[in-house]
Amino acid sequence: MTKLYKKYDIALSLTGIVWCVFCVLLIATGETADGTVTGLTPISVVTTPGWARFPLAVSVYLALMVPLSVILRRAAEREHRRTLSLLLDSCDPDSFLKEYEKLLHNSIHMRFMTYREYAFGLYCAGKYSDAVRNIGYLLDDPEFTRVTGARRCFVYLYAYIIYCAAGDEVKAQEMLSGYASVMNTVRKKERGEVERLAETVKNRENIRRGYIADAERFFSEQKCTCRLWEAFRQNDLAAVYTLAGRPEEAAECYNAVIAAGGKTAVAARARRLKAELAND
Repeated sequence: MTKLYKKYDIALSLTGIVWCVFCVLLIATGETADGTVTGLTPISVVTTPGWARFPLAVSVYLALMVPLSVILRRAAEREHRRTLSLLLDSCDPDSFLKEYEKLLHNSIHMRFMTYREYAFGLYCAGKYSDAVRNIGYLLDDPEFTRVTGARRCFVYLYAYIIYCAAGDEVKAQEMLSGYASVMNTVRKKERGEVERLAETVKNRENIRRGYIADAERFFSEQKCTCRLWEAFRQNDLAAVYTLAGRPEEAAECYNAVIAAGGKTAVAARARRLKAELAND
């Protein structure tokens, strides 16, 4: 995670170099018969060679660098959560995109996470063509087939959502096929999070095809942990009620979308659709 934030990565690297130099000097220093520690005394009068301090040097290095790496990693994770919260909790995609753009162009594994989240932020802002282009970077990347099954599944599922919003039915279905072909490679401990998003996608696809009974039950019972997903959940329920000919319930859901959705495109769309329901 520190690789996402150069300041933490640089701090860890510089500290590591300093302590490596310190340990090298510790090892290079000999001890004379009278107990004086020096690195300048001729080897003929050194009774305890410096290499005997190698275990001490390693202990010093590990005692300082391991806790430091943990501290910096947690600091980077906190900063990453803070940035994501601009989208997930504040529902402010423009602010999120401005901050998150700084994290793009990292190493391959980080790049698949950052471009995916950035593309989703563009989708939330209603910038669908930009979202398609950014998720396309990942799908077309020669390294795509080499990343873990879970990462590939998330890219396919996010891409499905984005292509649906962009009106590209063919590509959306290709993403579902891609997900299905990779899901069996996902490690057991990573399946839970992938399957939760997959269930949401599955029920959205059911709504698009007019199969609303199971979708209503799923989205009515779904538990959301942030404002953004609650806005999407209410929006999906509004779609169900609209198809079922229950405009009053749909309007209530659109009110909930507007209340939770902040500056997202789904909230702006809810305002428009609610006004249309009122005029019918």
